[in-house]
Amino acid sequence: MDQDDDDLEKELERGLAEAEAEAEVEAEAAARSGPEPGADGGQNQQILDSLTPEELARYEAFRRSTLNKTAMKRLLHNVTNQAPNPETAIVMCGVAKIFVGELIETARGSFIVHLSLHGRIPQQDQPAPQAPVRWL
Repeated sequence: MDQDDDDLEKELERGLAEAEAEAEVEAEAAARSGPEPGADGGQNQQILDSLTPEELARYEAFRRSTLNKTAMKRLLHNVTNQAPNPETAIVMCGVAKIFVGELIETARGSFIVHLSLHGRIPQQDQPAPQAPVRWL
């Protein structure tokens, strides 16, 4: 009977040691991956509070906007000549949305520079002056 008790105790200790080691590995993995999404909600709220009303309106419009997944699937099919995976289309829609957002912000920056240099909004009926094209 003592042998059975000793074996049971050793097995229990082994199981406990394995559980502790597994918990340590999970804790290390969580520490390496950083905080969970949404854990820094206070910091996000501070950033949103610091935006001007115009910036906040643009941010909200960006968050609400989506790109047509069907059109993206068609584009991916034309480029790759393969039927795209639905997840691939979703990822590409996200990448394209970020690209369009950065393009719009760059255009706004160029417009602000134009206003600061010329002090007026360019007229639509007059063509913009063209820079000379240099062919290499």
